[in-house]
Amino acid sequence: MHLRAIGAAFCSLGAPDASDAPRPIIPFNSFAHQSSFRDGFEIQPAPGGKGMGAFSTVIIAKGATLGEYTGEVLTRKEVEARYWGTRKENKHDRKWRKSRCQRKQGISGDYLFDMGNDLFIDGEDADVSSWCRFANHADELNDEGEMMLPAM
Repeated sequence: MHLRAIGAAFCSLGAPDASDAPRPIIPFNSFAHQSSFRDGFEIQPAPGGKGMGAFSTVIIAKGATLGEYTGEVLTRKEVEARYWGTRKENKHDRKWRKSRCQRKQGISGDYLFDMGNDLFIDGEDADVSSWCRFANHADELNDEGEMMLPAM
């Protein structure tokens, strides 16, 4: 799944902070940070205490692909156990939770992207997710499975 600009822009894309829980640490050497530099973005605190945001360091042309939303691919059953609490955790879920906590990565479920067919991209772990998790986005995808971001 890709993010594409729908107008020329030099933009800042802030992700809202939906909970009062402490936000995960985003290490400088994480994949999230490294992929942001490659794509012309920086991850920084967003104004107004809204959490972290992705801020463009280059002018973005209309129609440009900004980046790819990546992360761990989870099944609905894994999401139900790990985030929604509608299924009992198994030993793999407990191991996953322990790993996230030890690495100071979040377990809020704020960065789940429903791909359909009971598959989700979990963009919360900065070690395996791209910077795109920090972008605000449209509620619906276009015909190519892309999120369109308005120019600012």
